[in-house]
Amino acid sequence: MIKADIQDVFEFLICVLTHDKKGADVVTIEDDEFSIQTNYLDEVGEIGMNIILYQKGKDTVAIEFLKTKGDQMAFLKKVKMLRTKCLSILAESVEEEEDKEESKEECKKDD
Repeated sequence: MIKADIQDVFEFLICVLTHDKKGADVVTIEDDEFSIQTNYLDEVGEIGMNIILYQKGKDTVAIEFLKTKGDQMAFLKKVKMLRTKCLSILAESVEEEEDKEESKEECKKDD
């Protein structure tokens, strides 16, 4: 889960998927929902995935990764890379914000 506007997360993912030198060969955006279909060419062949974003609460976004084509292990490797190298940037800012909020709450309790 990421604390951000769903449109911002969606646009961020589009940039990440299309900018990388080893980025997606194909990126398809669905009009009616926050869904991205993408294909990568890996050492083991073509990997297809569908990335769906869901609004959970006011400013919280959940991201689902679904394999549509290719090797399961290569798919999991790609998902792990997206989570650790790309989405962790958004998660870090959320953790910092939560830490600040916790500190404020603790200060209020101490008063």
